[in-house]
Amino acid sequence: MSKIFARAPKLTSPVFIWTFLALIFLLAAIWLTWPLVKFWNLGIVGDGTATDDGPFFLWNLWWFKKAILSWQDPFFTNFVYYPARVNLTLHTPTLTSGFTSLLLQKCLGLAGSLNVLLLASIVATALGMVALVRYLTRSWWAGVVAAVAFTFSPFFFAHLRTGHYNLVMLWPFPLIVLFFLKSLRERVAWPALVFALLVLIQSYLDNQIALFAALAVLIIFIVEMVHSPKTVLSYRQAAKYLLMVVLVGGLFVLPYLAAVNGFWHHRLLSPTYNNGDAQIIFGANPLNPWWGKNNLLLTERLIGAYRENTISLGRVVLFFSGLSMLFIRRRLREKLVFLSIALVGLVLALGPNLQVGGHVFAEIKLPFYYLGRLPLLDLGVVPTRFILLTQLALAILAGLSIADLEDFLGRRWLAGLVALSSCVVILLGSYSGAMPVREVANSSPLLVKIGAEPSYFTVLPVLPGPGDVYDQTIHRKKIVSGSLGRRIHDYYQGQYAGVAGIKYLINYKATFPAPDDLDREKVYAAFADYYIKYIVLDKTTKDLETQQRMKKYLSGDLGLPVWGEDSLLVVYETRQ
Repeated sequence: MSKIFARAPKLTSPVFIWTFLALIFLLAAIWLTWPLVKFWNLGIVGDGTATDDGPFFLWNLWWFKKAILSWQDPFFTNFVYYPARVNLTLHTPTLTSGFTSLLLQKCLGLAGSLNVLLLASIVATALGMVALVRYLTRSWWAGVVAAVAFTFSPFFFAHLRTGHYNLVMLWPFPLIVLFFLKSLRERVAWPALVFALLVLIQSYLDNQIALFAALAVLIIFIVEMVHSPKTVLSYRQAAKYLLMVVLVGGLFVLPYLAAVNGFWHHRLLSPTYNNGDAQIIFGANPLNPWWGKNNLLLTERLIGAYRENTISLGRVVLFFSGLSMLFIRRRLREKLVFLSIALVGLVLALGPNLQVGGHVFAEIKLPFYYLGRLPLLDLGVVPTRFILLTQLALAILAGLSIADLEDFLGRRWLAGLVALSSCVVILLGSYSGAMPVREVANSSPLLVKIGAEPSYFTVLPVLPGPGDVYDQTIHRKKIVSGSLGRRIHDYYQGQYAGVAGIKYLINYKATFPAPDDLDREKVYAAFADYYIKYIVLDKTTKDLETQQRMKKYLSGDLGLPVWGEDSLLVVYETRQ
């Protein structure tokens, strides 16, 4: 028995500390995403509005598995927007999540897999921040404060509430920064290899976050080069840079750009009109039920509302990051690096024009005005998302201030008390209320019945939304039209512009059918051309007036029979 206890990890051992921290972060994630864990295999976080993208990411997991198991290119599909061969490059395919979910889907289903990935990502993000700040300071307390400040930021909760799973799975980000710093500062090659692999993982998880990581790395390189040019610019370092470029370029850039090239000539250029309001940045978290009311009223008036304009930095995080400047001589190199990243992210997040309190100063053009017109960025990149760079940098600076206090006070327990107190206050400020959960497992049996039919046909969802692409994962039939992210939707939806009947059924803006939409012969011919057998009206996401309008058109104007109806769907059968 004594031998068993002798082999048990001590309370101060790294194994025990990492395990303990993982458990604490998991409990914090469960609390802050409550009541998600109660519906872990039945629903996903999402507000259920037309801008809730959560079902996209369930479809992503489903499509990746289907593509890989059938030896198809996951970047392309003809299962949505039939009959086009859809390029998913400018969608958010989250291939990293798709790959890691392959085994999970078999055991947990789509919703369970996505929720497990979300919680695992939260824990991994926090642990990655601890590792990064501990590398810089050798302080556990500093790492914990930084982890809490970054992982549970207002940015995270705003995008989670609206189903932006690509923007909340951030776990590679701090590790990219960590291993790039190690590759610069250590005389070994393996950190460069790990760095390159992490960039690949982040790129296939979300290319926007990869862009932010690349910008952070560039700033780190510049500051480190100015501070220690002989260390950064050497033959040994040049070999490591070459290794990074070959790995990232060969494994990511080339295959990804090959997919981008197919979309490039018909991309829709759309410079953004979003502005990050300076008043929000220095105010309380808009979603906080206690202190965020004023900021919420302001964000709701802006383009993208709270989901794109929750750029509050958190007052406690601002305080502790500013506190690090009092000990400016301690870890000066690191403070210069992350202060630079914080400022760049802040300026870019303000958008193309200065805006304060809802008033846009159109004559004052900010750096993003010009940056947003560069190739790739001219696809409508939302500037407020650059605040993630500032969140990362300020979280690290806050951690550095805790390490400075620990050194200054000379008492680790006292620094720990300050760290724990700050973590509590940060979490209270970041708290965004109970997360809305969108149930997806309670699907209509009609979808299963459609999927059981062996014949070849397609399905047309009426006024398609994110829920309709999730419905496809149940009936597994190709759908005419669709509802995927970013710029691909408008382009591929345009192929139906002149198609009688279909163009009206998928167009939210068309209040009344055009004359050719009322020509039964033309409409029936269009249904036959697209192999449409069933038309599905989702009653849960359409208002009563819209339901009645579409029912009148389908049953009255077109004379289509109702094939099946329940509390969730009405399914019409065509005459093809």
